[in-house]
Amino acid sequence: MGDYSSILLATKQEMDSAKRLSGIVNSMVVIHPLDVVLNSWIAVKLEDGSTDGVLYDTRADAVKHQYHETQCAYLSLRAAPAGMPVEEAHVYLKFHRDAYAAGYVFTDPEKPNGGVDMRMPIANEDVRSQVRRLHAMRRNGYRKAR
Repeated sequence: MGDYSSILLATKQEMDSAKRLSGIVNSMVVIHPLDVVLNSWIAVKLEDGSTDGVLYDTRADAVKHQYHETQCAYLSLRAAPAGMPVEEAHVYLKFHRDAYAAGYVFTDPEKPNGGVDMRMPIANEDVRSQVRRLHAMRRNGYRKAR
């Protein structure tokens, strides 16, 4: 990423969540061998950036093991093999919170892959553009069906 301007407007709770997620991911990539990290998923609680501490082999396994699977985002550690800075954790959580707030549902424990895997755009402009579209869809009353 690179442009973390949204972090300037973050609340204390949002920053605490981002720091928590960053610390968890950074710990996991240090504690576990690289081949394990590259093939693991974690379930991130959107409310506070915490996890259940389990590395899952697949996204579907991570979804199936959550009590409230729709209150989590599912992160492939392949996306963060060297860790995750606080700013990146903030953007990750904000993106997924905004998507859920716009009515997107990414999880389906009955599907082989655990549901739709929404990927964050890599370019900063694309992230901002997609978040704007999600907010516009929410304002217009759009709700994505399961």
